[in-house]
Formats: sequence, C-alpha cells, structure tokens
Amino acid sequence: MRNGASAGSLPTSTVVGETRPIERDSVSGRAMLDRQVVILDDTRWSDGIRTVIGVPLLRKGLAVGAFTVYRTQERPFSDGERTSWSRGGICCP
Repeated sequence: MRNGASAGSLPTSTVVGETRPIERDSVSGRAMLDRQVVILDDTRWSDGIRTVIGVPLLRKGLAVGAFTVYRTQERPFSDGERTSWSRGGICCP
C-alpha cells in the first residue's frame, strides 16, 4: 500500500509516496484485508496515538485503499461516527 496523503502534526510510519506491504499489523492493512472498518479506542501506542479508525476504500467489493484517522486523546468515536463508518467502507467508482 502507498501513503497517498498525510495531514496534522503526528508523525506517521510512512511518508507520502512511500509504500509498505499490506499486513494485519497496521490498522489500514487490517481494514483492507478484512474489508471492514477497524476501530481501536485506546491504543496507548508510544507515538502518542490513542484512538484510531481505519475504513477500507472499496471498488466492486475489493479493497483498493484505506482511510485512517488518528486521535492523540483517548476519546472514543461516538455512536454516530461508528454507525456512519461501519456501513461497509467508502465505495470508489
């Protein structure tokens, strides 16, 4: 998978344009492989990430990417956010 964009002050594991294998050890990789939304409410990762949501980008049922949002506060996603994101991912034309 290739990092297509990044925003914010939090360092990510890859820089824009860099690639890495699609594996289950990342939220975006797990979202793509399982074709499901992945939500981690309290990660306590050493880089300051506390809450994560990974949403697969789907095209004709196949994962072509993932959209991942990180929070540095332990602030679980609301029921509305979970419902919105859990409807099967974002469909790409």
